[in-house]
Amino acid sequence: MRFRQHRTLVPELHACTFPEPRPLRSQEAGIKFSAVFSASWLPGAAPHRDLDALVITDLVRRAEDFTCHWAPEDALSAQDAVNAALGRPARIPEADICSLTAQVRIHLTEEAAAEMRGRRADRARVARLRFLKYHLHSDPELLLLDHLERHPQDVLTVDVMRFQRLSRSLRTGGAEWYPLLDCLEKLCSKDSPHHNDIYAMKMLLRALRETVPELIDHHGLGGKVELLLNSPTVESDPLELPDQQPDAGE
Repeated sequence: MRFRQHRTLVPELHACTFPEPRPLRSQEAGIKFSAVFSASWLPGAAPHRDLDALVITDLVRRAEDFTCHWAPEDALSAQDAVNAALGRPARIPEADICSLTAQVRIHLTEEAAAEMRGRRADRARVARLRFLKYHLHSDPELLLLDHLERHPQDVLTVDVMRFQRLSRSLRTGGAEWYPLLDCLEKLCSKDSPHHNDIYAMKMLLRALRETVPELIDHHGLGGKVELLLNSPTVESDPLELPDQQPDAGE
């Protein structure tokens, strides 16, 4: 008596290449990788109208979990990381898909690469400007020497005060008390009717002596302050009351 043998049907492996490039997030906001996927899987018994769409959606989601940690310049490293993950068989439970493996080719488009080069150049320029502001423009002497090195013909005609003004402006332009320095400069400038450095210094020292005399004593400036404040100025001092003039009718 012969027994009929029942053969077990082995599911057929389904392979698919997705030729349309898919964008994948990179570590750089606004710049994405371009990826082309190929995959194979064992379809299950659960019905689904578009298995290819389900598979590619799952692959893109899983790939972005890795590519978002890689810089756009590291497209090859991002590709290796994604292939290492997608090469392990996986399942998609909602469609009863199993043994899903995939491979991806990742690159940057010409537009994305050009955008990235522009951003790198901008960052390098900003970093250089910050370096110059901190190490050069905050020191008027260095700023002056840099100018003379590039323009040695100005050595006899250079305006030192202009470099001091520029250095102070760059260093303290964002400070709340910067306008006070600007007022002090105006008092010392030739545009002021009281164009005398001594006049501006007397105003400042008088305010310091009246508000923080201990600071004057701490720096041992008491004698010099008294000597300066008692010395005459080139222009009349508006803080000192003028002598009373006799009335014309008297």
